[in-house]
Parts: sequence; C-alpha cells; structure tokens
Amino acid sequence: MGIMRYGNRSRSKRILASPLTLVAAFILLIILARAAWGIHQKSAESAAKLAEAQMELSKLAVRQQTLASQVSLMSSQSGLEAELRAKYPAVKAGESVAVIVDDSRSDQSAAAVDATATSTPPTSTGGWFSRLLRWFGL
Repeated sequence: MGIMRYGNRSRSKRILASPLTLVAAFILLIILARAAWGIHQKSAESAAKLAEAQMELSKLAVRQQTLASQVSLMSSQSGLEAELRAKYPAVKAGESVAVIVDDSRSDQSAAAVDATATSTPPTSTGGWFSRLLRWFGL
C-alpha cells in the first residue's frame, strides 16, 4: 500500500515530499534567517551610529557658532584689546591703576583706624634686631 501511495502522485509532488528536499529546504531557511538577522543587526548599528553622528554634528555646530563669534570679536580693535587685557597684564602707554573707594565704607574704616590709633600707644620702632641692639646698648 505504501508503494501505491507514491505511485499515484506526480513526479514533482514526489520530489517535493521527499526527505532530502525537506532537509535542503530547512537548511535554506536557516541560511536565509541568518542573513536576515545580520541585516537587522547592521541596520540597528547604523541607526545608533547615525544618532551619535547627529549629536556630534549638533555639538560641532554650537562650537562653530562660538568660534565664529570669537573671530568676529577678535577682528575688531576693541575686541582684540579686551582679549589681550584679559590674558596678559598689558596696559597702554600713559595708563595707570585707579582705585575706587566706596565713601561709606571708607568713613567707617577711617573711624576704626582713628579709634585704634588713639587707644593704643605705638610700640617701639624697628624690628626685633633693633630691639636686640638696644638691649645691648648699641
């Protein structure tokens, strides 16, 4: 009976139903699945690299704007002078240091200095070496 069952089928149906064809189809399915998985992994990796590149691009765009503003500042005489003064202790000929004192604070500190000057008598003049020489009578 088993022989008759194959005998009634057409030749193409017999080839497709054979165990060798099924094994070959299974192997082909595995190969195609691995290829599809590899493509999927490369696609995910490319998407991650694209996101990273876009972040880097935005950082570089901000850096470019910063550098462009610094270049425009440095192209003017006042910007160049300000940058030189910030980095180096440079002064122009004829310039000097100006000390600005707040009047309310200076009045308080002057009063404090006057109070300490009148309350404590001045100690001996000179340093420790002068006192040592005076102690020896020299």
